Amino acid sequence: MSRNKLTDDSNFVIKLKKEFKKCSSCRELGKVLKISTSTTRRYLKDFNLAYSNGRPTSDEVPAKLTGGLAKWIKNNPDIKLPPSINEVMKITHLSKDQVKSSIYRMKLKHKNKMKELGNLHELPGALKMDSGLIFAFRDMETYRIYHSPFTEEIRINALLKNKKSVEFKTTLSKLENYKKIKCS
Repeated sequence: MSRNKLTDDSNFVIKLKKEFKKCSSCRELGKVLKISTSTTRRYLKDFNLAYSNGRPTSDEVPAKLTGGLAKWIKNNPDIKLPPSINEVMKITHLSKDQVKSSIYRMKLKHKNKMKELGNLHELPGALKMDSGLIFAFRDMETYRIYHSPFTEEIRINALLKNKKSVEFKTTLSKLENYKKIKCS
């Protein structure tokens, strides 16, 4: 039993290629062409056409917004974002899901960086505060780290061995540089 092969019809082939650029999936293309999804996939394979991750490769279809908040922060480095998700949404004009997922990814990235740092007591070197006070990492009796989910900025509240309480502001990248210094 022979199949009626639509690809023998040049008008169908032209329509297939034209609609391929407009549609976002095999299912959608199949509906437009009035053929099944599996037949659509077979024809696309015959012409070496494929949707990557269900999205067309055409320039005519707008790309899905990704990494909205991270991109916004990179483009607006001077604007400090508030801790409220709703206020961040108003300032950045991003959706709640974009803000929440971006914050989650940034927090996870910062948390992993802080884990890699390990115990600050073991870092070589010292920190210089704005007031001019210098203290070595080993001089800290206890410490607590607070970080911004939006930037690499961190604040270290420490109790020194001489019982003096200090607060120091730095970035995760600067602390990572201390980790790279070798004590001799």
